[in-house]
Amino acid sequence: MHQSQMNLLTDPVSRLLVRIAIPSSIGMFFNTMYNVVDTFYAGRVSTIALAAISLSFPFFIIIMAVGRGITSAANVLISNALGTGDKDEASMYHAQAVGMSVITSILLPLLLIPFLPAVFRFVGTTDKQVLQYALMYVNILIGGSIFMVLGFAFNAGLSARGLTQYFRNVTIIGFFLNIGLNPLFMYGLRIRDFVIFPAWGVPGIAIATVFIQAMGSMYFAWKTRRIACFMHRTCNDFFPRWKYVKSIIRLAIPPAIDFMMISIGFFIILKFISQFGTLQVAAYGVGIRIEQLSLLPTFGFSIALAAITGQNNGAGNIERIKKAYGISLFITFIFMIIIVGFALIYSYPLIRLFTKDELVVRYTRVYIFIQAITNYSYILMRQSSAVLQGIKKPNWLLISGPLRQLVAPLIVFPLLLTAFYGERGVWWGILSINWTFALIGFFIVLYKLNTRMGKACA
Repeated sequence: MHQSQMNLLTDPVSRLLVRIAIPSSIGMFFNTMYNVVDTFYAGRVSTIALAAISLSFPFFIIIMAVGRGITSAANVLISNALGTGDKDEASMYHAQAVGMSVITSILLPLLLIPFLPAVFRFVGTTDKQVLQYALMYVNILIGGSIFMVLGFAFNAGLSARGLTQYFRNVTIIGFFLNIGLNPLFMYGLRIRDFVIFPAWGVPGIAIATVFIQAMGSMYFAWKTRRIACFMHRTCNDFFPRWKYVKSIIRLAIPPAIDFMMISIGFFIILKFISQFGTLQVAAYGVGIRIEQLSLLPTFGFSIALAAITGQNNGAGNIERIKKAYGISLFITFIFMIIIVGFALIYSYPLIRLFTKDELVVRYTRVYIFIQAITNYSYILMRQSSAVLQGIKKPNWLLISGPLRQLVAPLIVFPLLLTAFYGERGVWWGILSINWTFALIGFFIVLYKLNTRMGKACA
């Protein structure tokens, strides 16, 4: 059976989870490997370049927060509409999401770029060369953010139907293009004294990213057109209409803020780490790349769970949502045990892929060993968020994001820094905060589902 023939309302839940999650997880793997390639080449330039790339991560998160907020809302509204059998409404929500993505992508550079130097100085960036590299890199990344956000919006209609193979295709091709384009854009190409392609240095990494995202966005647009995601929509349907914009904004704000809080949390972590030195900042940048890799095989399940939840919520089948949630958590737990074990055993050679500095290696290993206990909390939070979004009850994300990323660190980190030497206090703080909020989210999901089931029975 072709993936497009899946029925998210009647097919066995475990089979659906695996069939949707596998292509998506593969896509997430190559998407993160894409970022790993960037880190790899920056590390080959210098530790200063590596630190600069690490500092850009929060702004990358902000761009993704905007894209994912709109996409998450569109995914929920499209899948719920499909669950009720209203394909015309589903296509209208998709068109409106694409239109909103264009507008927000135009506003994003205007809102962020003027404040970049002040933000970098706030987190303790005093090295002028690090600041110079970071500013050049982030300016390009933000300037080309329209392609990333548009790609998310086009893909929303595909993932709402369980069609995750297109995301996989884009990320695989993008990964291999990045391997070739990064050195080309960084070092240029010349034959003797004739320059065929100019050398842009570290900013070339960002230019390659924007170029590849533009190609990916065009691919998603082509695919959505081919499978008739927009049906009979005209150009006017892409201009904002309050009825649809209001629904998208209501569901987009909670996940966008939650995701954007990751950026603020990153700044706070950097603020505490930077007091110990540039090497610790570089180690954290390498550590979160490896941490992302270890989480990748499980992230596809939250995408699968969101699609299943949305359509079944539209159809009023809450028991099926609860079953999917439980099965997804069990499968991802097994995956996590295997993956974390591998990451711990091979931590040294993994870190050495990014840096040869033995001090950075040592600091990164400490981070990885402590965060191994934390990893499943991220999965639990993502799965819970997928269900809450799918049933159109995302308000917990509005509360948990600011509390987890902003309030709790400012309280917990100073306390733990007095109990543990150096940056280790921050690592243990991350662990305690994430597990607390993951468990709270888990019980909220169970309460919401049981309440909805009780109302249905009554």
